[in-house]
Amino acid sequence: MSIFTNSRRRPVLALYVLAAAIIVTTPVWYWHLSNKDSLPWRSRLPDASTRAPAWVPSPEPVRFPSDYDRSSDQEMCNRMFGPGYFEHIQNHQHPYCKFSSSSSYLHCFSAPRLPPPWASMWSHERGDPICIAKGVSFDPGSEKHFKAHCNARDFAAEFASLSPPTGEDEIKPKRELEPTDPSTDIKDVPNLADLDVYWGGSGVGGEFQANWDFATAVPGCDKNTNSDGVGGWLYVVRREDTPNFWHKLMGLWQAMITLDAMQVARNPATGKPWMTKQDVESMRIVYDDNLGADPLDDWWKMLNGQEPAKISTLPASCYDNVLIPLAGSSSPFWAALAENVYHEPCQEQFLINAFRTRVFRHLNISPRDAVPNVDPVITLVNRTHNRKLYDADNLMAKVRAKYPNSKVNVVDFAKLDLRQQVELAVNTDVFIGHHGAGMMHLFFLPPDAAVVEITSKSVRKFRSITRMRGIAHFEADCLEAPDYEHAVHGTPLPDGWQAGADDEHWQSREYAYLIEEDFLGWVDAAVRNQRNKRYR
Repeated sequence: MSIFTNSRRRPVLALYVLAAAIIVTTPVWYWHLSNKDSLPWRSRLPDASTRAPAWVPSPEPVRFPSDYDRSSDQEMCNRMFGPGYFEHIQNHQHPYCKFSSSSSYLHCFSAPRLPPPWASMWSHERGDPICIAKGVSFDPGSEKHFKAHCNARDFAAEFASLSPPTGEDEIKPKRELEPTDPSTDIKDVPNLADLDVYWGGSGVGGEFQANWDFATAVPGCDKNTNSDGVGGWLYVVRREDTPNFWHKLMGLWQAMITLDAMQVARNPATGKPWMTKQDVESMRIVYDDNLGADPLDDWWKMLNGQEPAKISTLPASCYDNVLIPLAGSSSPFWAALAENVYHEPCQEQFLINAFRTRVFRHLNISPRDAVPNVDPVITLVNRTHNRKLYDADNLMAKVRAKYPNSKVNVVDFAKLDLRQQVELAVNTDVFIGHHGAGMMHLFFLPPDAAVVEITSKSVRKFRSITRMRGIAHFEADCLEAPDYEHAVHGTPLPDGWQAGADDEHWQSREYAYLIEEDFLGWVDAAVRNQRNKRYR
């Protein structure tokens, strides 16, 4: 064989050997490449079980630099009219009975009040009460028809037991806190006998003093066993005895807020809300008063769809859970009317928006958007019993002449039902009304509306509430008859006359006097304000 022939075959053989090597080693390389632990550049990385997550949520709340802190006025605004109202109730709750020596159970909450200098008449730091009683006997034949045995705590004595000694030789009293109370913040908690009575005998204190016996134990009816009684919830409402619709509305609203608070506040013993939505829907509402039928009765159905019953229809039994709500005169919106100092405008609409939503849903009325009309709708709510707008026909004729393209309404709310009143308010841009119950419709006016409030110089106005809603407020201070006659006709003032000396009785006057030029000026300011808010 030639040496040249043998040399030609060597490259071919080498190719065969290389191909065989590739075939044999390919599975091995595949296994190594698919196994991350065999790769040096990958084996240095921790696997999913050991690697820290890319982002770990912090349990701490977000904290901003101090320059973003709310002012004291805005903190107060949130606490009284925003989510802080419910947070305060959640954080201020205490059992009221000594658990081991009471057959029933009483648990009370405290809603916030405005401290001074906002309003001196709402100055007590202890707040406004809501109470839940468990194991309550109802006997319609008894003068005190509710019985719940409660060996009441003495919060002042308990707080004193927490105080440190004031001298070296003084022995600190033994700690006497109720073991079922997780909170030691009891400095301003009122005792059971000291719970406030509100206007017209309403509120927790009024209800307890009039109709409850906390000294008598009823066999078979206690906080632990109630197999023969009525389960679920009983809502006992003692309304304020008043013809004033603003007062009535505040009572309804506070009863509504009470139910909301009980679905937010958590029971320390269970960690769950005191009431569920199902509890509210199935609860029975009773009026524990002697008041007759009322036009607002239908609105009480907003609470759970049921019409409240009179206490006289309630059967004698043992009731598991009895709830007594906030009084109407404890409303933060009452406090807003009583403000007597200037503070930063509060524009918190948290409580207001929920109430508006429920009223509109109940009445099947669609709220208007914040889009003022090209020609604003003007409505005067004119009283016909007292405080009538003097020369109203002439004044409103001048308004119609000045704004010929505007719809101008002159109405007496006493002749309209509540739904018609709300519907009229929803469709009004400039609302002219007297200080009083008619101003409840500020809550139903469209956003960015304007209000001309006819009032006395000495009366606190609805200015704070209009600020919350973004409504422009114009104050029309009315005159007394001698001042009006002197300004318009030059009639001499009576000897010794002092303007405003009789303002205490301004609400009982027959007429509210406004000089024509002033009245038309206030209305024009409100109309111009509306036109200025248009975006096209």
